[in-house]
Amino acid sequence: PTKASTDLGSTSSRYPYTDTTPFPVDDSSLSAIALAPRPLASWQLPYTASTSSQPGNVPSNFIVSTDGAKVAVPFLDRAFFDGRQVMLMRSLDIDLGMLRSNRPIGTADVWLPESGIVYAFREDAVREDAITRPRTSTLAIGTDVTDPAAPKDPPFISGISPKAVDYRPDPERRVHGFRLRNGAEVKRKGSLLEDANKNIRGLSFFTDQPVFIQGDFNLHQDGPTDTVGSRLEEFTQTLPDTDIYNDDQFYKNRTTPNYSKFSSPTVDRWRPSEILADSIGILSNEFCDGSIADTFVDPNLTRSGYPVADFDLPSEDNANRQKPRAQYGNSTGLGLFGPGCTGDGYTSFHNRGIPQKDLPRSKMGSKDNVKWDWVRENSSNATLPQGNDDPKKRYWADFTSPVKISRAGQPLIERPQPSGGTTKSTLPRPVLYGARFSDAYYPIGNIGTGDPDKLMSAKQTRVNAIVVSGIVPSRREQSYGGLHNFPRFLEKWKDVPLNFNGSFLQLSFSNYGTAPYELEAWEIGENVVEKNQNIKYYDPPKRLWGYDVALQLSPAGPAATRFVTSSKNRNEFYSEPAVNDPYINQLCEAVKKGRPAVNCPK
Repeated sequence: PTKASTDLGSTSSRYPYTDTTPFPVDDSSLSAIALAPRPLASWQLPYTASTSSQPGNVPSNFIVSTDGAKVAVPFLDRAFFDGRQVMLMRSLDIDLGMLRSNRPIGTADVWLPESGIVYAFREDAVREDAITRPRTSTLAIGTDVTDPAAPKDPPFISGISPKAVDYRPDPERRVHGFRLRNGAEVKRKGSLLEDANKNIRGLSFFTDQPVFIQGDFNLHQDGPTDTVGSRLEEFTQTLPDTDIYNDDQFYKNRTTPNYSKFSSPTVDRWRPSEILADSIGILSNEFCDGSIADTFVDPNLTRSGYPVADFDLPSEDNANRQKPRAQYGNSTGLGLFGPGCTGDGYTSFHNRGIPQKDLPRSKMGSKDNVKWDWVRENSSNATLPQGNDDPKKRYWADFTSPVKISRAGQPLIERPQPSGGTTKSTLPRPVLYGARFSDAYYPIGNIGTGDPDKLMSAKQTRVNAIVVSGIVPSRREQSYGGLHNFPRFLEKWKDVPLNFNGSFLQLSFSNYGTAPYELEAWEIGENVVEKNQNIKYYDPPKRLWGYDVALQLSPAGPAATRFVTSSKNRNEFYSEPAVNDPYINQLCEAVKKGRPAVNCPK
């Protein structure tokens, strides 16, 4: 019965009341559905607990397990700063060496499957055309976020958003993607595949998001698996490995074919591989991710120039400073920064518009000229002050704690401790760093005095793959970078060889990695600077590039088999657009000027 019929006897209600008391929910524990780290013995993913590795298979993704051991895992989400996109990139680091060497529990396949096909996507990545705002009146205005209260997007063209090609990277895009590591060999290990004749595929990695290749990838080499073999080429007379070769070296000096080894699936550990992505970059194994704190604090406190530390570090505490970024191979220190993070070198977070003003100094007790502090996330009145009168206590007890960032995106600074003691009775009021100074930061593309010196130095790297990705549009005085910058770079290569053999194919325009090659004219009202290239986020490599003829001698990969070849039959048209096609209409309108009788269907 309804409440209405109960209260009013036989009187019926047009909208009878129904008791909606929810079914009682038991006050039970959430332990049944709570996620908790598992002990190593119950892991499904492969892992290795050994910190030592063979030279040809060097794991890169280390974590500390629930058992307290440092273990390598095949997948690890990391973050680094992309100096070209001028924003943080989160990357899922994929250890190909571990995937090709292990089977999923209870299966006969390999983690890197027999087909080699991997489809990948991230839910936290945001592409340009996935961001929608009210439309501007004309295409010429483009993306306009100069007024946060009234942001605008360009109008659609035939139902397609032109945001990816309007020369203005959207600040709300997220360039998160993937990074392929430890991939010097992608051939499946040993007898993991039941039929050795099927071990002919490499990696076919497909995603519409950014991808970086770090370190050597898919080398032509002989020898046992997980070793560094001898370099193989199509002739026994090999080309120079570190220098530009001349015509004689390429065309005349190489006379003896090496096809019994080169591209032979039983000798050559190379496999046909293809990577299709929104954008593709190449990093050497010297690349160090670092942390956002590196934006504010130089890893070498004795080095002149900015960034500078916010504490005066006594020499006897130098060992403590190294603990948070202990060496990659240091099992005692459990260093987790990765193989490229050694010593006190620069990191990816120095490749940006870093602060250019030194922290203020004030009188503190009996001492003058004492630095202010960056406010730390764990700052409290119980924290040991850095600005103590005791010279051995002029820093926070945990100065590895993150620098605190305000909701406005500004780091916070505060005055030092005004007097002696071991605690702060009252924390000073924080001040926005950007409000304390004018021109507090270096502009986009300028990373400070001696720009290349704040880039990580690369090491020689070899990559063999078919690379299919997007580019950014060009306009007058602002190039997309050209073929020689089709793969993207973030390091100081400067005469360091990058050996690439394979193929480059432009698929489209990038929809995530949309920052221009030349970091100019990002905002409305800014103009491209003529005869100037603002490309200080990298220093180009010595490009030893060529087509990989092994692609002619091996079965085509899944993507390559779909490449369309031209027919012997000649055809006047590649395609014949309709007369009302927008492009044809535009051509017609151009012809119509001065010819009013011309009809241009729409």
